[in-house]
Amino acid sequence: MNASPWYRSLGALLLASVLLPPLGLILLWARAGTGIGKKILGSLAIAVIGVAHLVALPSGGLAERFG
Repeated sequence: MNASPWYRSLGALLLASVLLPPLGLILLWARAGTGIGKKILGSLAIAVIGVAHLVALPSGGLAERFG
């Protein structure tokens, strides 16, 4: 049987990227077979999601402090 582990699946990558962006970055860069261009674009997208998390924090996010 040649099944890849769950943490190498696209679903796990997308879920981790939305819920916990740093983990999404780790899973993205650990993925074999993904080109460097896709990894860079994915990293930028995950960074945008991470910033959105910081802005939308319910307990004193950046929007409340500076906005």
